[in-house]
Amino acid sequence: MNVSKEDLKKILLDMLLTDSEFRYAVGGAIGYKEILDRIVKLEKRTAKLEQMIAENQARNEERFLKLEQMIAENQARNEERFLKLEQMIAENQARNEARFLKVEEEIKSLREDYKLLRKDMQEGFKRQDRRLRYIESFIENLSLSVEEEAREVVEYWLKQKGISVKIKGLVLPEVEIDLYATDNNICFIGEAKTKAARKAIMKVENDIKRLQRKYPSYLREKIVKIVYAIQAMPDAVEEARKRGIWLVTAKGELTELKIS
Repeated sequence: MNVSKEDLKKILLDMLLTDSEFRYAVGGAIGYKEILDRIVKLEKRTAKLEQMIAENQARNEERFLKLEQMIAENQARNEERFLKLEQMIAENQARNEARFLKVEEEIKSLREDYKLLRKDMQEGFKRQDRRLRYIESFIENLSLSVEEEAREVVEYWLKQKGISVKIKGLVLPEVEIDLYATDNNICFIGEAKTKAARKAIMKVENDIKRLQRKYPSYLREKIVKIVYAIQAMPDAVEEARKRGIWLVTAKGELTELKIS
């Protein structure tokens, strides 16, 4: 049987397309067997992957259906809750409206009471201002009297000890001293109090420290620390004795005079 070259080409092409064994035989003959084997493996792996994807998709579809069902159930429950909340809010709002109306009435009443109270307070403040001005004036006069008395008494007791100085006050920025005097290489520094407690004793030493820091020219080689009091508390006497401070009253000395 004679077959033309063109017919043979068609037969071979048809066999290559339809007959896999023939295709592999031809591929092996021309050196493409390994490539074909790899293609076959890839096709098998691809088929497995497609199967796995299909299975995962089916499982995911099932999960999504369950999730959609859960979401629908939750949404139904939430709708019911929201309805209850709306009802509660409406009830609370109604109660609050009633309360606000009541509070508004009370506020109106309080405003009227406040107006009356403010008027009374203003009159009371005016009376208090007059009293305070009187008290401030009294305290100022009393303070001046105590300081003046202190200067006279301290001068007297110093003169009894043979020391004649003129006691006065010393006012400097950040330092205010009730009793101050100098005599050659001695300076006298002190406080005047109606009622002396431990705090007054401490102030004398604090004043001296401030003078040492800021105004050393007002100090001398020796210092006499003094506290004058109309009444001295027991703790003040004990503290003054411990710190070498001369504590005196109009009646006499409560501690010994020391020159440091």
